[in-house]
Amino acid sequence: MDDGACSFSCSAAAAPTVEDWGTAVEQANAAYEVQRAFVQSLAKSGAAREELVKAHDLLKKLKKEHTDLVKAANRSVPSTSKRGLASYPPPMCIPRDELDSRFIVTFSVDDAHSACKFMAEYGFVIFRDVLSDAECTRTRDEIWSYLEHNVSGFKRAEPTTWSVLSHTDTGRYYDAYGLPPDPVIISPQMLCNRQSRKVIRAFEIVLGESILVSHDRWCLYRPTQAGGIPTKNNLHLDLHPWRYLQGDTRIEDLRYQQGHDHDFSLEIPRARADDGPHVQGVLNLVENLEEDGGTQLVPGFHKIFEKWQKDLGDESDWQFKSGQATNWLHPGDGGASFKFHEQDPIHALSHRIPMKQGSLLLWDQRCVHGSRPNRSSRIRMAQFIRAFRRSPLSPARARARAQAIKRKIQATGLLDTVSDDGWRVFGFADLDEPEV
Repeated sequence: MDDGACSFSCSAAAAPTVEDWGTAVEQANAAYEVQRAFVQSLAKSGAAREELVKAHDLLKKLKKEHTDLVKAANRSVPSTSKRGLASYPPPMCIPRDELDSRFIVTFSVDDAHSACKFMAEYGFVIFRDVLSDAECTRTRDEIWSYLEHNVSGFKRAEPTTWSVLSHTDTGRYYDAYGLPPDPVIISPQMLCNRQSRKVIRAFEIVLGESILVSHDRWCLYRPTQAGGIPTKNNLHLDLHPWRYLQGDTRIEDLRYQQGHDHDFSLEIPRARADDGPHVQGVLNLVENLEEDGGTQLVPGFHKIFEKWQKDLGDESDWQFKSGQATNWLHPGDGGASFKFHEQDPIHALSHRIPMKQGSLLLWDQRCVHGSRPNRSSRIRMAQFIRAFRRSPLSPARARARAQAIKRKIQATGLLDTVSDDGWRVFGFADLDEPEV
């Protein structure tokens, strides 16, 4: 990562707007479709070869014109492209581990003061040794077992079989993000990790003592040097910049009904500023070096988030338009995510976050983050985990959430493995309260 200053200069040359490009692309596509239909009708009617060749040549010309317009549109710079750039944080140098500079500096869960100070400055913090080597091994084993059970032909001991992930009905999840299709995975060790005292303590350090823990999934990045598909390089925010601050995200509508596991995923993009602070997290299950791919983030973005959001202007200006080379708001059900285009200067401010096995990365949800692809011969394995403050939840939502979690754990036969800590952070205490 180059920590040098980033240039925010943009060309001042006049160029068609996104709307102009969009219209031109649509018109070119329409002309192509008309000609294609004409060629098909000529073929069916038995037209002379000379006439068919002439019509087909025009079709190829129209296709090239459409392709060239799409490429030009993708290089276009819309009027919104400069908004927010002046608010970006300055480049930051992140302290490295004094004993092993391949990794970012980490903190013990017993050093709350130093961890909070680091979090306030950079917008993220890493807690070391929250999982033992044995716990990491068991979690990895559950991931391998899931894949062998659910993906025909997959064998953990034979990397040449790992490519079958790309050819399943849900291959796009594995290829793009290294994710399984199930939004919530309950397995023995993953459940234990969610109620680990060290994991809970790490979240309590940054959120306070009354918290609820998320139920999420894991990720696997296949080694690209062994033929694996590289995941997408991306930066984004898992929130709706406007509704997050306004509080209009409909998060209290979530009821976690059977068959609606996606409601657990919606807890993230429907977050509201007034309920914060909000953090997201990753439990690292195997040594993760720079080249192995994984989390990247923009340190310090949490400090300028509100000014940046104000500088964006109207929400409607950021709706996705085909052919635009700029950032966009990806709409969600009540929430949203904000995507940063690959050409945005913010990529020069991002840092990969290499981590040791058993460590927990937490970051402020207002920090721009994402992932970089694997470019090594090693895998990346991690478990996503999040926690949030209990107090903002309405009694109805808290009870519905706890019922759904208990139902899912019962279905796997693991309810008797829930500890007193788990009972608390899974929200089961809400089931002891009488319904209103």
